[in-house]
Amino acid sequence: MEANAHGEPDAVVVQGRFQRVRAIQDSWRIDDEWWREEIARRYFAVELENGRKLTVYHDLVGGGWFAQAYDGPQPAKGTPNKRRD
Repeated sequence: MEANAHGEPDAVVVQGRFQRVRAIQDSWRIDDEWWREEIARRYFAVELENGRKLTVYHDLVGGGWFAQAYDGPQPAKGTPNKRRD
């Protein structure tokens, strides 16, 4: 993972290949469980130069970067897909 001076991802390694971030589509921060084991993460929904979308986050407590697949918005389970004509 490579980040810019603002702490935003510039590039990630996916399956052993270096990929530049084309766009940051969203970002958010989660701070939780301070009373047990603190969780503080800054998440980014990114689009890579090859069009692939990922969600990456920076662990603000431990300092590492992590990636997870991005599946996009999904309908809730048990919710029928309704067509509007």
